Amino acid sequence: MSQVCPHGFSPSECLICRTLGTKPQVQVETGRGAPARAPDGRQEPARPDQVYPPDTRRPGRSLTSYAVLGVAGLIVVVVAAWLVAGIVVGLLHALELVIVAAVVGWACYRIGHYRGSRQRP
Repeated sequence: MSQVCPHGFSPSECLICRTLGTKPQVQVETGRGAPARAPDGRQEPARPDQVYPPDTRRPGRSLTSYAVLGVAGLIVVVVAAWLVAGIVVGLLHALELVIVAAVVGWACYRIGHYRGSRQRP
């Protein structure tokens, strides 16, 4: 059994313990890495003076990444609008050709029918 602070150092070397004025604890082996237990069998709560590893989460996105995403999104919207406009114009042009062909066909039929009815066999 050796006296160590909750941070794993000897009490005379630990700056945290000296600053906070905490008392050293006697470290007792609990066997096979079992969590520390209180005398009545409950698990002890986390200690506020315990040093925990830093959070490894990545920080949020920067302003530059938001700007790049905004420009990329704008480009995607413009290209999509351009494609939709091209499809609509193409369909309207095809409809125009069908209507013109129908009108010309009807007119030619009427002209042919009129001329055919005027000629004697």
